[in-house]
Amino acid sequence: MLTLTDIKSQKLKTTEVDVEQWGGSLLVKKLSVAERDELAEYYSDQSTAQNAALQTIVRAVVNEDGSRMFSDDDLNLLASQDAEAITALYTGILEFNGIVKKEGADAVKP
Repeated sequence: MLTLTDIKSQKLKTTEVDVEQWGGSLLVKKLSVAERDELAEYYSDQSTAQNAALQTIVRAVVNEDGSRMFSDDDLNLLASQDAEAITALYTGILEFNGIVKKEGADAVKP
């Protein structure tokens, strides 16, 4: 049986998402409940919904040490990037977090 200490010691899992358009991969993490709730507000508010995908990327892409690679100050940088690259990264984040199913033979249930 798990103890509170066991739960406190858990770290959010990470995986690499290939972004072919950028010539490499980025490390993304599982979103916390707090982050998912915060993002839900972006998606539900018409005035911020257009930036919800970029906000998701800012929160999910991390460095090797687990710190965020991007900050809110990088939203304009991300918005100026190749749309296919951003879509590939965003889709990878959603799939890893069980928000959408993967396509093809390796499909998983959310």
